[in-house]
Amino acid sequence: MGFGVVSLLNGVFRRMFTSAGLRPASATVDADDTTIHFWAHPSLLQPSSEPPQQRRPVVVLIHGFGPDPTWQWAAQAGPLSRHFDLVVPTLLFFGASATRAPARSDAFQAAALAALLTDGAHLPGLGAGRTVHVVGTSYGGLVAYHLARELHQRGGGVVTTKVALCDSDACKGAEDDRALAARTGVAEVTQLLVPADTRALRRLMAVCAHRPVKYIPECLLRDMLQKYFADKREDKIALIKGITTGEGFQLTPLPQEVLIIWGEFDQIFPVEKAHKMKDQRDRQTKLALAMGFGVVSLLDAVFRRSFTSAGLRPGSAAVDADTTIHFWAHRSLLHSSTATTEHQQQKRPVVVLIHGFGPGPTWQWAAQVGPLSRHFDLVVPTLLFFGASRTSAPARSEATQAAAVAALLTGGGRHHLPGLGPGRPVHVVGASYGGVVAYHLARALLQHQRGGGAVALVGKVVLCDSDMTKGPEDDRALAARGGMQEVTELMVPADTKTMRRVTALSFHRPPKYMPECIARDLLRVRTFSPYIHIYACTKLGEKATVKVIPNSGHLPSQEEPKLFNRVLLEFLLQPSNSNGSATVATAAKY
Repeated sequence: MGFGVVSLLNGVFRRMFTSAGLRPASATVDADDTTIHFWAHPSLLQPSSEPPQQRRPVVVLIHGFGPDPTWQWAAQAGPLSRHFDLVVPTLLFFGASATRAPARSDAFQAAALAALLTDGAHLPGLGAGRTVHVVGTSYGGLVAYHLARELHQRGGGVVTTKVALCDSDACKGAEDDRALAARTGVAEVTQLLVPADTRALRRLMAVCAHRPVKYIPECLLRDMLQKYFADKREDKIALIKGITTGEGFQLTPLPQEVLIIWGEFDQIFPVEKAHKMKDQRDRQTKLALAMGFGVVSLLDAVFRRSFTSAGLRPGSAAVDADTTIHFWAHRSLLHSSTATTEHQQQKRPVVVLIHGFGPGPTWQWAAQVGPLSRHFDLVVPTLLFFGASRTSAPARSEATQAAAVAALLTGGGRHHLPGLGPGRPVHVVGASYGGVVAYHLARALLQHQRGGGAVALVGKVVLCDSDMTKGPEDDRALAARGGMQEVTELMVPADTKTMRRVTALSFHRPPKYMPECIARDLLRVRTFSPYIHIYACTKLGEKATVKVIPNSGHLPSQEEPKLFNRVLLEFLLQPSNSNGSATVATAAKY
């Protein structure tokens, strides 16, 4: 290997793998001398008599184009190895993995990996019934898609429950390739992804990273090009041309839970492509925007801290076949109680706080949860189409919002809030649009109670700045005061200028100065992000989740490794749901 900087870095990344408990190995998986080199936990390389259900799940990490998998997964190997046994294969025509077979497709790559995983001779510690999760980045995500299908179809062996695809455009076609080539100034996309000289390598590195390295010595680029890009170059070009997803390919749903992670500023596959795969309504789909680390993120953390300090904890509930509500609630409401109706009436009353348009409920009720929690147990729902609450039902009215919150409170036999038993006094408070919802919620709870339903007693209703009598003339007057044609343009601003306008109208003493960068972050992340209004389902299956990693390009696992690791671990560690309903992801420590 020589003693250059690239060799030194390679040694560092290999050391990170060995420190995570991984060991290198290789296996010939078919009659065509298809040899896969891989890293795996020692427990997978030796047979075990321990039942599969008692052993740690296995995570397969599949790399994309570029350097060895040790480079691409170095930041993830350590955190993931604390919870899972890892298998990190080197794809065919990368490193020392090779085959005599003529196939050059992502589907063939997946078949080779499936043979590695399912043949007991290669990984004897990976017995039948062992849970396996599959994670792939970029081109590796396309391979992961096919591998998940292959493992599911084979059956009888490993049990694949979760799939994570990072910046992998499974819907891309020839038009996308032409657009990428045009954006980067090359004739063909293969010239970008498989660089032939250091100039092309600089171009690739610049387009992959949101914050690319400003200066790289030419000698370092030559060394990297020679070690990781020049070898088997024609085969790698054939792999790009042999990608099976694209024109004429029918992307079918995966039976597993799916996490789609995307870099916010990805120039290879723009973030809009993450949502192109979401073109049908589906009750199980969840869309979330991962937070960055700016002023808005700091404020968000402060407001969430206000909630937790008040004794509230986050949760979620699938209140019907189409609808999932996220909420905050006092801990006593999240646990069942054996108290009689008489004792329920003696417990502290419950107050439901319903937010309006704008930031999430933690922002809007942060100043109230502390004082109120000294006297009441609180429930603070996130209304549908705000945050992660969603529904595939077509209705878009405040009555629909109220019905969803009513289902959360009454349970319908599902015990979303088991501590909220019959006879418990409940007060309802709503601000602005939330006040209109509160009005309908109070009526819905009263009707449920009069119908003999086991529901808490509706006590008092507070409406704050909620015009229950407004009509079209009021909307036109408000739009005129805000200098807009339609009131919707004001209430759901599309740019920072409009957001400043609605902020000025909302406050008697609005902020005198707000930096544009904060306004953009506020618009994008917490208040009126366009991502919030995309609810359609993913073609990749019923249980798909999209996470957009801010401040990163095509390589979020390397540009924002801590956030990427947190998102991935939350997904992998949360209990699998056989019925497809939403579960609460617990933040994993790393």
